[in-house]
Formats: sequence, C-alpha cells, structure tokens
Amino acid sequence: MLLGTAAGPVPGRSRMMTSHLMLSNGAAYVLDCGMGVTDQYARTGIPFNALKSIFITHHHADHNIEYGPQLVVGWIQGFPLDIRAFGPPPLKQMTDDFMRAYKQTIDFWAEDFHMKPLAKVEVKEISGAGPVMQDDNVKVSAIVVEHPPVKPALAYRFDFKDRSIAFSGDTAPLEAVAKMAKGADVLVHETMYVPAVRNKSKTRSPWAGRSSSRPSWRT
Repeated sequence: MLLGTAAGPVPGRSRMMTSHLMLSNGAAYVLDCGMGVTDQYARTGIPFNALKSIFITHHHADHNIEYGPQLVVGWIQGFPLDIRAFGPPPLKQMTDDFMRAYKQTIDFWAEDFHMKPLAKVEVKEISGAGPVMQDDNVKVSAIVVEHPPVKPALAYRFDFKDRSIAFSGDTAPLEAVAKMAKGADVLVHETMYVPAVRNKSKTRSPWAGRSSSRPSWRT
C-alpha cells in the first residue's frame, strides 16, 4: 500500500509524504515515515499491533520526519514493545534522542492508560549493501544508491513467500537498482520531471500543487 508518494518537505497537501506499507501473513512492515504516515496507517484499518519493523531509506525530512511521532503515537495505539527499526546512520542516535525527549510524555501516558512504557527501540543501522533482516515472513536486503549529498541513501528489496517488492528510495539513475529489482514482482521507483521542477522553482516551491490521492493498493 502506498501511504504517501509526494516528494519534498511541503505541508498542506492531501497527498502525503513518502511512506509505504506491506502486509504479509498478518504482519505489517513500514518503509519510510514522511509526514502523514501515522494517520495513513490508521486509515488502512490494519491493527497497529501488526507492525513488526520500520525501515528508513535516507534522512531527508519527507522520508523520516514522522518516524519518532509514529513510534510514540503508534505505541499508544498498540505497537508491540519489541518493534525494530532499520536505516542508515545515525538512526540509533536519532531514536535514542527522540525517546529521551519524549520520556516524560510516554511516562504520563503509561500512567494514564496503565500501559508498559515504550522505553527503548531496537535499531540496526545499515551502512552498505547486503542482508538487513529476516523473519518468518520476509527477507530484506539493501543497496546503496546515489542521492547526493545524502550518504548513505538506501534502496531495499523485500522477498516475501508469495512476492518480491523492491523500492529504489531517492536515487539518480543507477544500474545497481536494476540488478536489485531483477525478478521482483513490483518495483516502486522515485521519478522526477526535472524541467518542470526547475520551472516551478523560479516562482515558488517546486513541490507545490502536486496531485492528491488516498492510500492506493498495489498487487
């Protein structure tokens, strides 16, 4: 499910920033956490306690700005306490800093709702190509893509039992992405029409005025 496909850190659009949701055998996996991901996840009707892992491609705001809020709000809605996060450095420091900043809020809510507090999130940082994780539903691997000046920026491949899905992340044209996606059932790829972006940037934000959409299923 495409929860958000709008590029750039521009608020006020009905098409949310980048985020994707995969569901397999009752287990959910989120890739990228642009603004709106938590609301969009809720609108799917998939239980919050189904979420097993979060993956971040790179540290631009339209891909990670709601990572922390998703953890805290999602925890209130039933995220498992053993949820895991994967992404490029410094994801562990970012996570620890956010959890420290929101400790008081989490403690208040834990007392209000008689819940065990979300004290720590298991984070694995990905700096290069190779295997990322594997569980009963999926095997995940990553490659490094070209998205200067961001280093590293990642693309991911998810090999489920019934299908394979590849995500390019934000990247310049790269043969490694084609190799990673070979044989996949679905490739979700970034695209940009550069002349239009340059034209819009002369007078206003290059991201303004893009079309809107609700979450969209992809098979």
